[in-house]
Amino acid sequence: QSLMQTEFWGQALKSSGLIHIFVVSGSHFLVFTWILNLLHIPNWIQNIVLWTFNAVTGFTAPGTRACLTLSLQKTLNLQDHQKTLCVGFLCLGLQPEWIFSYSFWLSWLAGFMLQFCPRDPLRVLQNFLFFTTWSFLGTTLSLWALILNIVLAPIIGWILFPLAVLSLIYPFNILFEYLLSFLEWILRLLEMDQKKIPFNISLRGLSFVVLATHLVHQAIRLSRQGRKIN
Repeated sequence: QSLMQTEFWGQALKSSGLIHIFVVSGSHFLVFTWILNLLHIPNWIQNIVLWTFNAVTGFTAPGTRACLTLSLQKTLNLQDHQKTLCVGFLCLGLQPEWIFSYSFWLSWLAGFMLQFCPRDPLRVLQNFLFFTTWSFLGTTLSLWALILNIVLAPIIGWILFPLAVLSLIYPFNILFEYLLSFLEWILRLLEMDQKKIPFNISLRGLSFVVLATHLVHQAIRLSRQGRKIN
């Protein structure tokens, strides 16, 4: 069942800023990859698992973009930001209608931001960057959203998501339902389902932000390389 089809979860996940953890996105594929690497699964089997998961979840735009990024990670002899750009255009070549998808452009932007965001154990800087960026794009989030993403997002990504995958097996299904109920209790306590979140940026503006960010980043890289040569 899709949580987003229920009135409570659809609104609560948007206002809490946790929706990016629940929709099929790059974070799910990174968790899968980490687990498979921990089990020393060969790369070709990992690719089969990732693409199977992508197929089961409907070949979504963010999922396909993340899947292509991981599959071509060792094939494309490019810098990370260049790989992100190439994969983005490759996705549009496979599904041109994704050019009209907010989720595709937001996923592209999130993947790009992760490359230059400073890493810390609790991902405080990463979530602060996301919070600031979404606010800049016109999404009015409360400070609770920043706190929830710092405290709960890692738990959801690394515990709740694997349990969801294993929920067909007893007793993982019971533990999954218990943790999901606990999350619902927290969101209801904070009245996250009562907050309406506007999103004011146009699709054209969002795509411009993504491509312009790539252009500026590439220009800075080329400028630095030029200085080193001189």
